[in-house]
Amino acid sequence: MRLPVQVEGIIFRRNGGVIEYLLLKRLPERNGFWQPVTGGVEEGETREEALRREIREETGVKNIIALIEGLYYFEFSDPNPNQEYVYGVEVSPSEEIVLDGKEHSECRWCSYKEALRSLNWKENKVALRRLNRTLTRLTLSHLGPQNANKRLMSTGKKTEGAGHLFALFTVNRFGSVLSMATI
Repeated sequence: MRLPVQVEGIIFRRNGGVIEYLLLKRLPERNGFWQPVTGGVEEGETREEALRREIREETGVKNIIALIEGLYYFEFSDPNPNQEYVYGVEVSPSEEIVLDGKEHSECRWCSYKEALRSLNWKENKVALRRLNRTLTRLTLSHLGPQNANKRLMSTGKKTEGAGHLFALFTVNRFGSVLSMATI
């Protein structure tokens, strides 16, 4: 049974130092718009399990380099109330994308600006902006000479009665996010 919880995975890769984002085009009978991977959480599944399943089903991707959790959250109705949790999902530049033809007609790797222009929904655009800002900060200003760095940065969320939540990222010398923990 499907729960009123959705996951969204914004898949990205680092290609020659450039960050590219994967967009999928819905079939015409599903309104034909561009979007990241999205899908529902099934009963008994964690959000991360659902995300990995949806990514595998919609793109064929099996090898995920890193997940960035807590990127964005929003609620919507279709007509029933739903919650959607957004993740950043890093894959290898050589990862082959194999579309599930039941939902999407095509896919493409885009620059940040092209992806932002192509997305249809405001919430998808907000999530992409947050992911791009996170990745840009990590790539441009948080890399040191060592092979692996740990970096502390604000998630942008405020906790009740406290300041910002912080996330500890582990990145390799190429700027790829290896892990993230919210502290």
